Amino acid sequence: MKESKEMEENLINHCNENLIKWSCPREIEFTTQLPKTLVGKIDFKKLEEQEVAKLKAAGNYFGG
Repeated sequence: MKESKEMEENLINHCNENLIKWSCPREIEFTTQLPKTLVGKIDFKKLEEQEVAKLKAAGNYFGG
C-alpha cells in the first residue's frame, strides 16, 4: 500500500476516535525498513538515534 497524506490523516483520525488523547500520534512516518538487532528484534535505540539526528539537523532538538 502506498503511503500518502490522506492515509496519514485517516490513521490519525482513527486513533483520535478510538484512543485516549495522549496516546494519539501527532504525525506518522512511513518507512520501508526498520533497523534490527543481531537477534532480529527492532532496534529502538537506533530508531531513537535516527530521530534525534533528524531533529538536530532541523534545529528542533532541545534534549540533553
